[in-house]
Amino acid sequence: MKTIFYLQGYGVPKNILTDENYNRYLNFCFNYIYDYVLRHKVAMPLIVFSGGATDLFKPYKRTEAGEMARLFKKLVSRPDVRKETVNWAYQGINSLSAVEGLLVSQKLVGSSDLVIFCEKTRETRMLYLAKKIFSASIKVEGVDFDSSSRRYLDLDVIDKKERKDLEKELKIIKNPKLLLGYRQEKLKRLKTLRQNPSKDISKFFLEEYRT
Repeated sequence: MKTIFYLQGYGVPKNILTDENYNRYLNFCFNYIYDYVLRHKVAMPLIVFSGGATDLFKPYKRTEAGEMARLFKKLVSRPDVRKETVNWAYQGINSLSAVEGLLVSQKLVGSSDLVIFCEKTRETRMLYLAKKIFSASIKVEGVDFDSSSRRYLDLDVIDKKERKDLEKELKIIKNPKLLLGYRQEKLKRLKTLRQNPSKDISKFFLEEYRT
């Protein structure tokens, strides 16, 4: 059985190679995948990076998926692990939301075993969405990597936002035509943030949680 590892992106930092949040996140994902592949003897795992062009810094060409792949490939090229990772395959998904990335990945996943990595506070929502979209065996790993201001908001605020997002995303799953409008919401917010760029990428997510 083919195994796919799906990494959800969270913004495009100024420099992903030195970004503490992304380094914690992707190092956790790498170690998990590395152990899983060896223990389950997965011949050619597919690692999928999901995330769109949310770059806040001109010329706005970078994507979450592309930047994650750049850091991840640095991790797999280390001499200690290179021999075991040579047959790993990679693919990028250009998406502006969790539900879009999962829907786009539906044909790709098919009946494969699927492991999804996401930020810890999104874990419940990601599992719920994935079970609605995929018929495959699904496991969601929430990674508590975020040390930005968003992570320490009141839990009731986070839960409220998660429920609000889930409600929208479930409607999109039932009627994919609604995805276009949802994308426009994301693009409008992104445009506003680009007018006031910040070195602290957490601002991108903090704004989402305060609305």
